[in-house]
Amino acid sequence: MRIKYITKFILLILIVSIFSGCETFFEDYQNESFIMSNVDEKICSLLNSDSTMIARSSILYSDTTALTLADSISWLSTDSMAVITESNENAWSVCQPIGVSYLLIDIVSDGNYIIATNKSNDYLFKSNDGLVVIPSSDILDLETIAECSVIRSRSEYEMAQGTYFISFNRESEGFIKMAIINN
Repeated sequence: MRIKYITKFILLILIVSIFSGCETFFEDYQNESFIMSNVDEKICSLLNSDSTMIARSSILYSDTTALTLADSISWLSTDSMAVITESNENAWSVCQPIGVSYLLIDIVSDGNYIIATNKSNDYLFKSNDGLVVIPSSDILDLETIAECSVIRSRSEYEMAQGTYFISFNRESEGFIKMAIINN
């Protein structure tokens, strides 16, 4: 009988110590703060802002599918809603139709640019000569995710002045917020 009481007492002490230890763990976790870089703070602010510039990615219709990339860029550049630029002041809200659509980015000076979006990275980025542009970094730090969950993709590119071609492939209509800043 005594062993039964001792076993219950030890079990009670064990349960109490587990719960008190978990409470301390959760308090520490809830009080922990993360520090984002200044650039990521700027991107977070842009993507969270209600003040955005509007753009629309365009579909190259079947009668234009035989065009070269240069012809496609020329055709898209006539649609002012399909051409965006870098901006450290505003994000872009890009309307995207179902299927494959395209957008142009005009880069006015050579530099290191960051493109961040509020959706997963679902675009293909090409230079005006048709080469796929590979980001120098597409790492999204855990600190940034913890502090600003709106940033879903973040890629850094070394870009020269010129026009760049982005293609999107969407299964449903929608908007994507995009911040393009010169770092």
